[in-house]
Amino acid sequence: MRIKLVGFSLLVVSWGLVICWGQAQIPVTSPNEYERARQLHLSMSAPARVATVTSRTEQLFLMYDRDGDGLLSFDEMPDSLRAERFKWDTNGDGFIDLAEWRMYMNALPAVEYRLPSPPVIRIQTPAPEFNVRELTKQITATPQPPSPSPPSRSASRPPFNDNASRKPQASASRLYPKNIPPWFKEYDTDGDGQVGLYEWLAKKDERQEFHKYDLNGDGYITVEELIRSGQYLTNTAPPQTIHGLGSEVGDFYYFHLTGSTRGTVWGTKVYTGDSSLAATAVHAGVLKVGETGFVKVNILAGQDRYEGTEQNGVSSQPFDMYPKSFSIEAIK
Repeated sequence: MRIKLVGFSLLVVSWGLVICWGQAQIPVTSPNEYERARQLHLSMSAPARVATVTSRTEQLFLMYDRDGDGLLSFDEMPDSLRAERFKWDTNGDGFIDLAEWRMYMNALPAVEYRLPSPPVIRIQTPAPEFNVRELTKQITATPQPPSPSPPSRSASRPPFNDNASRKPQASASRLYPKNIPPWFKEYDTDGDGQVGLYEWLAKKDERQEFHKYDLNGDGYITVEELIRSGQYLTNTAPPQTIHGLGSEVGDFYYFHLTGSTRGTVWGTKVYTGDSSLAATAVHAGVLKVGETGFVKVNILAGQDRYEGTEQNGVSSQPFDMYPKSFSIEAIK
């Protein structure tokens, strides 16, 4: 009888162990466990949060997002993004979210950003619910950076001339001169009169070349910076007069002139279209005799009367109505 009771007790205990063991194999995630796991995930350091995603783009975003709020503030942005933040901040809130970050990254060569050399630990987290036990499973892997492709340059842009003499600071302008170098207009795809870094990289041109033109480091190349860097190269020599340019009122040109007293000038401040550009530049005080530099020529409507004066060693003649005129000014 005693043996039977002992055997029955062992049977009961065995069944109890089997039931307990089976329950232990079923992962259970209570609401409290989920909340604790979520808080644990949010409290992780940047490298730990990076470990929870597999996308390299998202990994980089979380590394820069030091406060973990899901947005990149100005201080958290990399330097190249700061220069272009107004382009990529599509909702205008002053921050870069993950969707905006993805668009920005898609415009950059992958070789520009590499993950740190230490191994990245990835944690698989099912969404929207995940088990606390699964959160603790870590898989170590060392990501391999993509093979960089050789940089290329658009065939339309001539190589940067490091030996060119740089010109003085020019006044700000957002309009194209009529004789803008063709490659500059090709690169300026949004037509705002300047070439942004995002437009440069879209042409698959080299980043280090861009910084040679971008003299103030604001992420844009203006026409004036093109002149100051000595790279304003056109296919035509400066004309003697504005006749034959095919210009209209409101057009303007940048010409590389040498001041001279040779040639006839009609007018003062506003000159007839057949006045000598080189002599006009001296009369207007833009260039000295024998001085070479860039000048801005503005195409104006014809005047009813042109006054003659003597200025800077050049005498201009008076004239009555003439159908086309221009003014000339220095580029400072």
